[in-house]
Amino acid sequence: MILNVITTKTMKIKVGDTVTACLFGGELVTGKIERIEICARNSKYGKSVTKCDILKHSNGVVDMDCGRWCYLNQIKSVN
Repeated sequence: MILNVITTKTMKIKVGDTVTACLFGGELVTGKIERIEICARNSKYGKSVTKCDILKHSNGVVDMDCGRWCYLNQIKSVN
């Protein structure tokens, strides 16, 4: 008997989490999330949320306390 096991990958973030992102050019930036916005494709502005799963919402941005921002798909780890 073969069992099909479905594993769901998630990468949930919320305001206040510390994340590491790989920006364009390969620069690694670590910062605390101050704001999360789910956006329309190719836009920096959208609907503000307090948490999201970045594997389900690929279009969005995060503002960090270090003065930088990144797209959700640039986040590599939640520290």
